[in-house]
Amino acid sequence: MSTLKDLQSSLILPEILAVESMMSRFIMVRHNDVSGASGTGIVTWGVEYPDGRVSSRWALSDWGRQTSSWDDIRDILKTHGHNGATELIWIDNGWG
Repeated sequence: MSTLKDLQSSLILPEILAVESMMSRFIMVRHNDVSGASGTGIVTWGVEYPDGRVSSRWALSDWGRQTSSWDDIRDILKTHGHNGATELIWIDNGWG
């Protein structure tokens, strides 16, 4: 296991701290509940990894807080975007 001191003295730290290597957080806000099942407001929290893959977690307790993985941001929008009824809002700089 590396310590912070080990990382600081190596070439790894600049890579870890590079903006391009950081994850980007987002939320999905549903303005219109097309299916009548999930309601409106913040429905999902998520993160996009530097390689473009995405993890999401339902913000609704009725859905059991399920966590899912996606190949990229387009996949989650295709499945849960409901043709614009749900908006993806980046909390950090989104790379997608």
